[in-house]
Amino acid sequence: MTNWFLSILTVSLSVSLIAAILILGTSFLHKRYAAKWKYWIWIFLAVRLLLPFSGEEISAAIRTLLPKAQTASLATQSERTAMPKQGARVMVEIPAQMTTPIPVQPKESKTQITLLDLVAIIWLLGSLTFLAVHLVSYLQYKSHLKKYGTVIEDDQILHQLQELQQELAIKHSVCTMEYSKAASPMMIGFFHPVFVLPKEQYNAEELYFIIKHELVHLKRGDTCFKLLLVTANAVHWFNPLIWLMQKEAVVDMELSCDERVTQGLDYAVRKAYTETLLSTLHKQCQKRTALSTQFYGGKQVMKKRFQNILQKNAKKNGVCILLCVILLTIGFGTLIGCTAADETPSDMRKQPKMQEDLTNGIPVEMMSSEPKTGVTADTDIPDIVRQEAETWANEEYEYYKRASAGSNYSDWRIESLVHCYTYEDFEGMTLQVYRMNIEFLSDTPESVVLAGGMSMDEDGWTVPDYPNSRYLVFQQDKEALTLLTRMLENDCEAGDDTFTSDLKYRWELQKQPQDTPTITFTVEGETEEVVASLIERNGYTFSLPDGGWYPADFEGWADVDKEWEQFIHDAWAEWDNEDVRIWIVRFEGMSYDDAEKRLLDSGYALINDRLLRQEGELIYGVELKRAEADTWGVCYSFPVDAQEGWGARLRVIANTFAVSDIGT
Repeated sequence: MTNWFLSILTVSLSVSLIAAILILGTSFLHKRYAAKWKYWIWIFLAVRLLLPFSGEEISAAIRTLLPKAQTASLATQSERTAMPKQGARVMVEIPAQMTTPIPVQPKESKTQITLLDLVAIIWLLGSLTFLAVHLVSYLQYKSHLKKYGTVIEDDQILHQLQELQQELAIKHSVCTMEYSKAASPMMIGFFHPVFVLPKEQYNAEELYFIIKHELVHLKRGDTCFKLLLVTANAVHWFNPLIWLMQKEAVVDMELSCDERVTQGLDYAVRKAYTETLLSTLHKQCQKRTALSTQFYGGKQVMKKRFQNILQKNAKKNGVCILLCVILLTIGFGTLIGCTAADETPSDMRKQPKMQEDLTNGIPVEMMSSEPKTGVTADTDIPDIVRQEAETWANEEYEYYKRASAGSNYSDWRIESLVHCYTYEDFEGMTLQVYRMNIEFLSDTPESVVLAGGMSMDEDGWTVPDYPNSRYLVFQQDKEALTLLTRMLENDCEAGDDTFTSDLKYRWELQKQPQDTPTITFTVEGETEEVVASLIERNGYTFSLPDGGWYPADFEGWADVDKEWEQFIHDAWAEWDNEDVRIWIVRFEGMSYDDAEKRLLDSGYALINDRLLRQEGELIYGVELKRAEADTWGVCYSFPVDAQEGWGARLRVIANTFAVSDIGT
């Protein structure tokens, strides 16, 4: 917890500097820029206050939350210790007295508490108390509202509400209530918003402005914005500048809401809007909650709001100010750090355990990124893990080399192989999870089309899809490891809910008894049976032998006439012989006889119940399949000298084709 507190202190200090600059420059900014830009700046700063990330603190958090996957943190700590200091940072030195252990009952306990620990505990208690006070106040207010408020059934109010909801494109319903103790109109609630009106009479013009103002708050999610501010203030309750920041942010929220309500209105209408505000905001509030849009900031703030509404000069776009704040916040966060003077006696210091002890003998190892084929034989990675990683990387390389022929891949490497998580009890098993990143070398980097999560370095090494998305999961039995499954995950990490759910799904599939489909070929009088996979596509299914085929880009086939491309759905090519191919065509709305005639007119001949033609050293075949309204064709090609081999196999594969309802 002490580490977290130091991280909070660092972020609090860096954000405070930005907040102070913005508060001091409020008059300047309001005159020149729309309030919405400061509104967005406050959102960014509030989020930053709740994300106290930095290298050392993140490592400590990972060690706390994931005690069984501590190796990566230890490796980072070792690298940090050995690395020379780079650049200049503003270090806030923690006094040595705060880090000196305070013995607590030394005869009965070995617990050592420092003054810094006590400060961190006080900080945590203060944060929880702050949040509790605001949440209790909010819940009490909602309880009173539910108990003493009445649902509004006035047709004029409901009609006006419905019209403005349509104007602002607000689709979800809003409950409307009247509450005598409400100091002003407001919106309250996060998931089921309630529009609250005081028990007063309003004319049509007042109702229009009041309802529109509160619906703008609803559309922008301003109750959630105020919750964000309260949470940030709770975490940084010790910092008076954050209190000022919250107060200023609420004012800017109202100013930007006013701007949205009066956008495009002339001066007379805007003046009428200020009169409505004046008549509906009471100075004496009987009961209020910070987690609503109910607002009154005193005479000075109301004067500021009226001036902003009635200002005639156009204001500038403030996107540059927003970007500058983001860059300054990141810069200050990098420059400012906290450190504790290490005055602990040497006999009290705990030396870290060996890396092997932290991962049950399976440590982390970052593989060399020097250009080479395969992965360096490093003793820190178990041999079986290295072998499975190399096998998978090579299979991926062969696939992408053929499927992305234009990229001209000529080499592959495992850029990193990392032990990232341990499942101590997964369905009664201990699992070790390794994450790896692979890269392919292109001889023509300019021809590689980067898509999705792909990236390329200056030497032409390309990440083929999403980086660090391949996981090898091993079952551990004492010191022995057995590969359980491979996983591709690009939107989660090992150990989190999504990854664990996907892993359980794969495990359930593996446990189910499965009949392995096979295809039987008779080639030159000999029978062979091979394992196959069922291919399910839009409108059809058929089987392909496992491991021998890959999806092909038929649009790059020079020998396919352009007139036939319109009929092609999917295509595959054989790994070891690119002249051996299969593609599926669909003659929509065409009868079987018409499709056959079209093929015959294109040079095919009917031989032994199949349509064949020869072109150069290749033979092309088509087997037509009848459907209810269309005709399908299984097309294939093979070399002339492979008629007894591939010619026979392809016909068997074509016979597995069947029309289905899938995707139609």
